[in-house]
Amino acid sequence: MPENNENSSKPTEYHIKAHPLGLSGEKCEFNLIERTKSYNFDEYTPIKGFRDAVAEFGDRPFQGTRQKVDVDSYRDYNWRTYREVAVKVDQLRDFLRTTNLKPGDNVIIYGRNREEWLQADLACMAAGLVSVPLYDALGIDNLMHIGALTEAKAAFVDKRHTALMLSLKDVIPSLELVVSFDPVDHHNLLANTAALYCERLNIDLRTKDDSPVYNWDDVASQIFSSAPSLPSILTAVEVGSVPIPPDMHKFTSIIDATTPYPAEGPVAIEWNVALTRGNAAESKPDYPLKPEDTFSILFSSGTTGTPKGVIFHCSALVGAILQASAMLEGSPKHPASKTGPQFDIVLSFLPLAHVFQRAVEHCFIWRGDAIGYYSGNVKMLMGDLAALKPTVMIAVPRVLTRVYNSMRAKIDATTGLKHSLLKHYLRLRHEQMITMNRTRKYIKPSPLGMRLVYSKFRAALGGSIRQIWCGSAPIDGEVLVFLKEALCLEEIYEGYGMTETACTGGDSSKFELRMGHLAVHTPGLINKIVSVPGQYDACPKPGEGNPKGELCLKGSTIFKGYYKDEETTRAAIDEDGWFHTGDVAEIVTVDGHECFKLVGRLKNVMKLSQGEFVNLSQIDSVLECPACPSLVTLAKGTEASVVVICTVDIDQCKIEGLLPKHATPAAVQEPAFRRALLEKFKKLGAGKLRPFEFPKSVHITPYEWTPENKLLTPTMKTVRGQFMLQFERIIDDMYAHPLI
Repeated sequence: MPENNENSSKPTEYHIKAHPLGLSGEKCEFNLIERTKSYNFDEYTPIKGFRDAVAEFGDRPFQGTRQKVDVDSYRDYNWRTYREVAVKVDQLRDFLRTTNLKPGDNVIIYGRNREEWLQADLACMAAGLVSVPLYDALGIDNLMHIGALTEAKAAFVDKRHTALMLSLKDVIPSLELVVSFDPVDHHNLLANTAALYCERLNIDLRTKDDSPVYNWDDVASQIFSSAPSLPSILTAVEVGSVPIPPDMHKFTSIIDATTPYPAEGPVAIEWNVALTRGNAAESKPDYPLKPEDTFSILFSSGTTGTPKGVIFHCSALVGAILQASAMLEGSPKHPASKTGPQFDIVLSFLPLAHVFQRAVEHCFIWRGDAIGYYSGNVKMLMGDLAALKPTVMIAVPRVLTRVYNSMRAKIDATTGLKHSLLKHYLRLRHEQMITMNRTRKYIKPSPLGMRLVYSKFRAALGGSIRQIWCGSAPIDGEVLVFLKEALCLEEIYEGYGMTETACTGGDSSKFELRMGHLAVHTPGLINKIVSVPGQYDACPKPGEGNPKGELCLKGSTIFKGYYKDEETTRAAIDEDGWFHTGDVAEIVTVDGHECFKLVGRLKNVMKLSQGEFVNLSQIDSVLECPACPSLVTLAKGTEASVVVICTVDIDQCKIEGLLPKHATPAAVQEPAFRRALLEKFKKLGAGKLRPFEFPKSVHITPYEWTPENKLLTPTMKTVRGQFMLQFERIIDDMYAHPLI
């Protein structure tokens, strides 16, 4: 057990020491490149970081996009340089200044990752506006809540969301401008705006001959022969007993490159038209943002209820940039860059509305690296990786677990000499990794093994990958260790952070094999744990186990507060400036150095009927496995045990012998299989779980969990409350008829 630390002045808290090893594993605080050492971060803002990158790396490729050929086919990446993107940012900034928007106004960005998303974000900063990024999968209730709360004055949206945003005029009366990233059909846009408005308010929209309209996509063709403006559209319909609001005509005006800007809004305009108008406008320097200024409001994904708006200030990104820069130094760059300027390439596919991807991209911008955007279809992700050949991959556990399952399945499908070769070289690399972990020195993989085995696995991620950063949720250590072996990639970093901390908090070190052990590496950030009465002791007596408690963070990366929510802010940030994360951490010693590992969330701690506390998220992490890629542990305070709901990978279950080789999908619902699964959980939990923490029953869903069915947040985290709500009868039945 770590000694009671001398830094704490209170018997109920334990300060975590900064790790003496840099992220490279060598004995130095940080391996920082010369540019990092000489750069004046006291003046850093994200827009200044971009302008500095343009000045230094202007001709480097910056943003890459694949054009769609047909349903399942895309061209290679087409690149814009830093200087070319800067021109678009300037045009958009100058256009925004011709509108009714003023510095400090809030602007929604609502759509999937694409080059225009980041350009809009940069242009907002350049004009002094505050961006409010929203998840592409955000539900309409949360959209209305956030739009009204922030009093959004404008929105950048893709084609799918344009009419929806315009139809919310009654809910977001402040909305004055909607910019569509894509070209839109003006006729259909006006029609669909009216249709969506009527649909939301249950207005019975009918044609002139009193026929109801069921398909909103066909509104224009069924009702309107011409649509020069919304008033003429509305005179073409009859609306039962529900009158159309008299101000409906104010919903939108569509303007082109020469139309005078209307006095009232909202105004709808296409992206390219906005750029054209900006190009013709007077050009002025960027708004003088200061490091302490708010440049964005990031809303949480809503795991525990209504999303909260995190006020994000410019200087919060400095710690993340320093930390990420240290991680990126010290290993080979992209092979294509050997004869020219060296830069990294990253695929942008995690939501830009999430702080992880957002902070990473601003770090890559500051470094002059290249960002390629995924095609918009997650099913095409492997094709995007093959076309882009990224050097760095930003991922969440669900993505890496799928990669792991795919690779394991291919290994298990091989036989004979090929199978023996795979096993031999994976075992060899594992032995080399153990040595690297002990000596902190890199060992080159076997050239023959690289040609015959490792290169085949690496090809799945494009072939040029040198680092993987995994965050957003805990991941099974077995998955990360296997990927390190198969990809010959010692630099797979597991990170901990939150929106409130600019995604900083703790990271694993290079060569580390004991995944889940995180160290404090971020400059300007300090961590501690505090006792939770009746549950966790941060300063236990000798022999009573390791210190455990709520993890708290303090430093320059911590957010200012929650938007228009002083009560929640005061509950989260105490009077000494410590942010209480709600996560439970345990202090452990690794190679003589202090680390921490997460053991759950305070909100996921349940008291069972016999008075015992159980940490549901901790049980999740123990039971999750390749056979059950999605799993959630549930409990009722009136019961003495827990139950599990999960999905299963049928192929993996066959490989593990849980199912016969020729079993059909229906077999997973048989009691015999579910009992076999519970026996597997017993083995996984042996020595890790207490008797009452082993599930007594399990339910298997025949469908995937998604944000659309509300079982996952847009950041792919399980929403435990939704499971309790949607599966209430099934949970009651599991308790009434346990399988073991």
